Amino acid sequence: MIGRFDRWLFAPGDPRRLAAVRIGLCLVVAARVARPLFVDLAGQPAALFRPRSFMHLIDAMPGRAMTVPILIATVVLLLAAAAGVGSRVTLPLGWAGATVLFGMETSLGKVVHHDVLPLLAMIPLLPVSTSGAWSLNRRGEREPSVRAGWPVRLSGLLVGGAYLVAGLSKVTFTGLDWVLGDNLRNILYAASDAHGGNAVALFVADRPWLASIVAASALLFELTLWVALVRPRLALPFVVWAAALHTGIWLTIGINYVSWAATVAIVFLDWPSIVGRLRGRTVERSSWPYADDVQGERHVIFYDEDCGFCRWSLERLLRWDRHGRLRAATIQGDEGNLALSDLSEEQRLASWHLVTPTGRRYSGGAAAAPMARLLPAGAPVAFLADTFPRSTDRLYRWVARHRDALGRRLGEQACAVDPSRRSERPRT
Repeated sequence: MIGRFDRWLFAPGDPRRLAAVRIGLCLVVAARVARPLFVDLAGQPAALFRPRSFMHLIDAMPGRAMTVPILIATVVLLLAAAAGVGSRVTLPLGWAGATVLFGMETSLGKVVHHDVLPLLAMIPLLPVSTSGAWSLNRRGEREPSVRAGWPVRLSGLLVGGAYLVAGLSKVTFTGLDWVLGDNLRNILYAASDAHGGNAVALFVADRPWLASIVAASALLFELTLWVALVRPRLALPFVVWAAALHTGIWLTIGINYVSWAATVAIVFLDWPSIVGRLRGRTVERSSWPYADDVQGERHVIFYDEDCGFCRWSLERLLRWDRHGRLRAATIQGDEGNLALSDLSEEQRLASWHLVTPTGRRYSGGAAAAPMARLLPAGAPVAFLADTFPRSTDRLYRWVARHRDALGRRLGEQACAVDPSRRSERPRT
């Protein structure tokens, strides 16, 4: 189970989807920050200040002289991050500013968690580069990568986990009475009285069977949202469910959880696919002209048969490949001439090349991450290679420049290796 979770979490992801999560969450939080509420809270009397969490570090509610600059800077930073401008800096700083402002809202004697979910969902985005696609200052990236995959999935885990904790708290403290008892009806009656009457709340509360259905629906959503992480096709129904749930809360109780519903939609929906459908495009297939000529279903590694170090290192790599997902072929052979026909002879021999069954090709250091993902327990290696692509490429180029010297040190041991024999074994 740990291995399956590791492969799921660190599987490659679309940089455009990571960018969509960045854009959506930044805009949601920026809109919440831009409310006049925080200017009104600034300078509240000390008697009304009931600090929570990190707000205990200060003695009183921040005044307007501090609040207004923080508010303006936070909105600017979040909008810049949404546009992909310096997101490695603007996103964490904008998140920190929003956290301080939301801390003011929850320091009045009552915990207010309207904005907890989008802030929680943004945490996995703080330490990574999210501007590889759909940004103003960079060309759009389309190559799937680990660094574009795990932040989105971890954000989904945090969102699903928040709802799961809410559902489990109902089960733990209330049990079946939450569905079969009068808990929800009492909440609706109290909310109606507090607002001088609410026809929608009273309509549900006056019908015990309807109140039980609504309570069961809310509880079931909270306990099962995480299913959409492992069954992406269920994402849209869950997003609609979340919208209906929080709209119902707004209409009956008067609490606005629109940021929660928006966060579910931002994190769980596959926005690149939605944009593609709106533009009338289908999922792009491999554009390599030789895609149909790659033999079998395994990934092919093309190597220089005249390089002793290349043969020796590839043979070790194939030993690691216990599941037989890789196959070795020589650059100088007929298959290599066909698959690498668009490269000059110098470019072919400058590095090894990994070609997928669909014909996509990776060369040099760029092949390290997709190759590692095929190997047992290779996800951490793939993560490092994707996170530090320049360092990986530099390391590979250094090894490639010194491969003759490395081969001479190995001597006969390298000359005796023939990777093609090992790659001919059947898959297991």
